[in-house]
Amino acid sequence: MIGALRRLVVAHAPLSNDTLMKECPPAWKRAKLQFWRPSLLLSTKGCSRPHCAGCFQPYADAFSAKGHNVRFNQILIVDSIPAGERNTARELYQDVGLRAQVFAPAPEVRYRRVESPDEFLTLLPELAASASATGDIPVLHIECHGNDDGLAFSDGSFVTWVDLKGPLTTLNIATAMNLLVVVAACDGSALTSTLGLVDRAPVHGLIGPTRAVTPEELMRAYLELYGALIRTRSAREAVEAMLGATPDTFVYRAAQWLFQYVWDHYQATHETPEARLERGIKMAANPPADYVGPPLQPETFAQALAERNREFFDAFRRKFFLCDLFPEHETRFPVRYDAL
Repeated sequence: MIGALRRLVVAHAPLSNDTLMKECPPAWKRAKLQFWRPSLLLSTKGCSRPHCAGCFQPYADAFSAKGHNVRFNQILIVDSIPAGERNTARELYQDVGLRAQVFAPAPEVRYRRVESPDEFLTLLPELAASASATGDIPVLHIECHGNDDGLAFSDGSFVTWVDLKGPLTTLNIATAMNLLVVVAACDGSALTSTLGLVDRAPVHGLIGPTRAVTPEELMRAYLELYGALIRTRSAREAVEAMLGATPDTFVYRAAQWLFQYVWDHYQATHETPEARLERGIKMAANPPADYVGPPLQPETFAQALAERNREFFDAFRRKFFLCDLFPEHETRFPVRYDAL
């Protein structure tokens, strides 16, 4: 009976992308839910504590929150600005490259032109293969247009954030969860809307605008970001310089914040006593085919769900932070059930 009950609880575990995507609004639009972890969200307001700290070494720098570092040795600027428009990608590549030459040692600054989603989706596996073979870890800076649904490339075609999540996740795994993505597209931080607790993390962190921005704002913010990073070798100072250059426009979201944000919302919508009882009613009406015994009451299932909540949390935590692939991530990302 106990075994059948456990199987039924697992079968009805509702942490699916479909459930989360239908019931969870995009993460950057959920400010009123009040489940923020300010130390994992870098913005110009909301947290008075030091946001991140890191010491640049050749081939290793760190954007960090509570010491959770991300390492990289390259800055790759991907350009898909349409012809005839001001090309901030080339400008940024030239300016950041010059600063890197002055303040050596510094990450290698690279440039790649792509015209279409197909070219971009071909580039991501190339980067993953390079990371696996040589250990190269790029900061992936993407310059193109976009909106809440995805990215628009210079040929006029479009790719959704949902379609990008898989290739980004592969690259993040290849870099041992060190992928920092910087998006210059309008509303680029909408990538967060694709995340569910059944996923592996597609990025270590994401920097992007929260509204439509002008080329001048982009250049001002990202020149400050990379200039300060190369000059000071301090990720904390680099992010703060970017945020100060264009207040209330750009944010940095760490994977820990993304995970806890989605989990908190899930708890508020699926793990209340009322929600568990509703699920218990459905479970009681649909027992497993191999169950033999007296009918179980919905309250029994609701209690079982409550008792297994920690187990669900830990299973998805380990998958999201790649702990099964990199055991050291247990301590690198110490997100714990009791701390929520």
